[in-house]
Amino acid sequence: MAWTALCKVSDLSEGEGRFVESGDHQIALFLIDGQVHAVQDTCPHAGASLSSGFVEDGCVVCSWHYWAFKLSDGTMASGGRAKLRVYSTRIVGEGPDAVVEADI
Repeated sequence: MAWTALCKVSDLSEGEGRFVESGDHQIALFLIDGQVHAVQDTCPHAGASLSSGFVEDGCVVCSWHYWAFKLSDGTMASGGRAKLRVYSTRIVGEGPDAVVEADI
């Protein structure tokens, strides 16, 4: 795994998802309370894009069937077995040119 630049922090909007692709990885990014979360973009239930979902109580909620996954660890909020891949993130730099990187 290696740290990979995904976008500028200024490309993200608080509480909204953003789709990014890096190599074979399709990633949903979320800016929540100034912290960037990165999870696999594809819902394991029916394949919907999670970046088009919404955030509620620290979870990304799939827009198709409303399955909710914790952004902190990818587990289902309901306790089910499905789980998302979660990527560690960091912000490099400051100001409008700060870059979001993920450990991919």
